[in-house]
Amino acid sequence: MKGKNPTKIVIQANVRGTFHGGMEKLLELMGEEFPKLGLQRKECFEMKWAESFHFANLFRNGESLDVLLINFLSFKMKSDFVKKPIPDVVFEKMLEMLYEEDVGKALIFLFPYRGKMNEILESAIPFPHRAGNLYMIQTSCLGRKKKKMKSM
Repeated sequence: MKGKNPTKIVIQANVRGTFHGGMEKLLELMGEEFPKLGLQRKECFEMKWAESFHFANLFRNGESLDVLLINFLSFKMKSDFVKKPIPDVVFEKMLEMLYEEDVGKALIFLFPYRGKMNEILESAIPFPHRAGNLYMIQTSCLGRKKKKMKSM
């Protein structure tokens, strides 16, 4: 992304996820459903549930789970359910806002809700946000406790 100081910001797109099952089944499923991602065994690792929480919250791999007990991060987070696809121009504008504002570390997550979720009857499990939602979008700004956080 172009700007006044091209070394100031790094934009990185990651596809992250957890799979509750074995690695072989995951590789088979990803090869069938998302072959263009080209997922390889070396990009996967198995972990316990508590470690998956640790991983999802961007702590370093191998860091002690005790770090979850330390209250040193401040963050602002907003989420919403998306019923119509968000145009690319909106994502571009969000990236511009992140570049212009000193927000610290900013994250945008998209959690898909279609596919298998549409096949599960509303009466089967208590999850009212399923019907008609394409995905949930979550925006987060992270920083250390002493720094005042700005909103996206």
